[in-house]
Amino acid sequence: MIVSGETVTGDLTLDTDAVVVGSGAGGAVVAALLAEAGIGVIAFEEGGHFEARHFTQREHEMYPLLYRLGGNQTTDDQLITVMQGRCVGGSTVINMADCTPIPVALFDHWRRRTGSRIQAAHLDDSYRRVRASLGVTRLAGATINENNAILSRYLARTGARGGVFDSNRLGCIGAGFCMVGCSYNAKKAAHLTYIPRASTAGATIYADCRAERVIAGRRGVEGVEAWVIDRATRARRHRISVSARAVVIAAGAIHSPLLLLRSGLGNDNGLVGKNLSLQPQAPITALYDRTIDVFAGIPQTVYCDEWETASEEIGISGFRLETIGAGPAMAATVLGGFGLAHKAFMSQFRRVAAMVALVPDRPSGEVAPGDDGEAVIRYCPTEEYLGRLRAGMKAAARVFLEDGAGGIVVPCEDTPPLRSVRDLDAIDKLVPEPGRMRLLSAHPQGTCRLGASPATSVVNEDLESHFVRNLFVIDASIFPSTSSTHTMIPTMVMADRAAHRLLARRAELFGKR
Repeated sequence: MIVSGETVTGDLTLDTDAVVVGSGAGGAVVAALLAEAGIGVIAFEEGGHFEARHFTQREHEMYPLLYRLGGNQTTDDQLITVMQGRCVGGSTVINMADCTPIPVALFDHWRRRTGSRIQAAHLDDSYRRVRASLGVTRLAGATINENNAILSRYLARTGARGGVFDSNRLGCIGAGFCMVGCSYNAKKAAHLTYIPRASTAGATIYADCRAERVIAGRRGVEGVEAWVIDRATRARRHRISVSARAVVIAAGAIHSPLLLLRSGLGNDNGLVGKNLSLQPQAPITALYDRTIDVFAGIPQTVYCDEWETASEEIGISGFRLETIGAGPAMAATVLGGFGLAHKAFMSQFRRVAAMVALVPDRPSGEVAPGDDGEAVIRYCPTEEYLGRLRAGMKAAARVFLEDGAGGIVVPCEDTPPLRSVRDLDAIDKLVPEPGRMRLLSAHPQGTCRLGASPATSVVNEDLESHFVRNLFVIDASIFPSTSSTHTMIPTMVMADRAAHRLLARRAELFGKR
């Protein structure tokens, strides 16, 4: 059952086996698997519950409805926009549906770094189950629009490594509104897959309800305090107190640590909220003398990972190029120029092509609670990262120029359009300063990292807190370093594994207290 917060008319006191905080890639999987095993589940989602009929395809309506802070969540210096879904299904509702696994070599890196004994083979069954649940398939060549074809032609011409994404789209008509909710139910996000499974199996999902504190005693977790939130004003309406035998926090890498910190739990080593990776992306746009219509068709189908590496020494390094599309509102926030110059560029939007240089980073940020209850996200790009970012931007610019683009626009206000390969050295001089440069993040990770030792990690290999019994964190915050270039599948397979390991302990966890 999915309960909309607006239908709750008074305070509630409840009792259940497990509380799941969050309904995205981690929380939805855990809620479904526990409920299907006969475990009592109550889940809280701070955002609303929406269906295809609510997705109007109008950006000014959908961003406030589906995104945290209307898509305007940023680092504290406003250099990086950190995009997260806030709705039933979480970011799976508004992502690009790319299904990318964790590189095998990364598990050796995690073993060396954290003592984790998890191996790639341990996730084989989870990959199989998750891919089947989402209906993951390889996108067909017919789905590649003109914007994506630019990178596809580059791969064919040069033999560079790359390809077409696997995707959890079924019956896609190429409407292009993936980032503001699929009106056709073609993107098999969590709100169409795992959440209905959880609900059918007996879980209760409370939408528009924010978990504010986890309660624990000497013997471990005791419950959760949550509030029904007014969707328009974000004000508290009614209190919901739940007694539970286990609590799973799955609020994402930004807000899971905030809940732990607000609760005063699990931070005995001071690492909750630390080791944040944002994997910032730099959008590169190009102006053509022909129609591109970057907003039409599936926005993201082709990638080039020629320059990306994964090793046990440093994890994922290098960079990759990915085509990207967006509607005019989102595009206007990343295209360069002020005033009349910006208006002139947007007037040519149909002739604009776009790509991102996606650069896996090293953990170099942190999350802390602000006075207003929202997250304070601090992140300092390292010089090593910036070197790879500039190399990725130059590679993207070359792809466009070789394809006949008339000019390249980089996300830096004081850099004029680049007209030829000779101009690309200007990218080496780009300075990542707020108000001067714009970066995007859609894959925050790492603030509650897993590991074998309580001295160096927040949760163990079962994703249970080292310090609080029956308290679990199951989302992208547990990754010791960048897990993949896209985090939906890595998060879901880790959640599937964790849920099965949790069920193997059901007598211990859910027996008599």
